[in-house]
Amino acid sequence: MLAAARAMALATGAEEACIIGGAQLYNAVLPQADRIVLTEVNLEPEGDAHLTLDLAAWREVSRERVERGEKDDADFVVRVLERR
Repeated sequence: MLAAARAMALATGAEEACIIGGAQLYNAVLPQADRIVLTEVNLEPEGDAHLTLDLAAWREVSRERVERGEKDDADFVVRVLERR
């Protein structure tokens, strides 16, 4: 699945392929991923799907904190992680 996305990105001149959710999709491609853009929202919504990461396998290369805006429900942090 990730190989097909990478091939499509290459064919269209895109620099990277982005996988944008669903828990099952994340779990399917995570073992092949070399970079994650992780958004951590300061909320605790109801739900039964969670992303479990072994953070020891990743190193943080950037972090940006974004304050809650007028139309937002919460602050959030965007972290870029690369596989060690």
